[in-house]
Amino acid sequence: MQGVNCVKGEIHSVLTALRIHAPSEAKNTRDNSLGARRGLGGMEDPLVRKLKDLYEQLANTNDLALIDTVQVFDPFLSVIVAENTNAIVTDAALQAIHKFMVYGHVHLHSFNAAAAMSNIGHSVAQCKFDAASEGEAEVVYMK
Repeated sequence: MQGVNCVKGEIHSVLTALRIHAPSEAKNTRDNSLGARRGLGGMEDPLVRKLKDLYEQLANTNDLALIDTVQVFDPFLSVIVAENTNAIVTDAALQAIHKFMVYGHVHLHSFNAAAAMSNIGHSVAQCKFDAASEGEAEVVYMK
């Protein structure tokens, strides 16, 4: 249960960062449900949708070990490689992944862990974000 709650908490952290630090065109089209962002066509932001889908999946289980590790990491990795996020949002996603591993919620024996670790390496290598300053960029690159 502890691992599930940790992931849910990190979903909220990243959704909050997305809501607060949304690009200016998305700020005017925000929905109030779980910090959803809507694009110019009124469609929900795919990054938000992935995070919400994971949250809903976690609502049906008390054991993180029952969920594919790739599915747990995927929404956070999508945020990391998204070009339309800023350094603060990218940092929140990187912190979430770090926390899952440090706290032992995801480990060597987790279901599909090898594929998840490969995806993490690939996503971190492809990390993209819009930095408002060099300082913001350096902080994210250090992580």
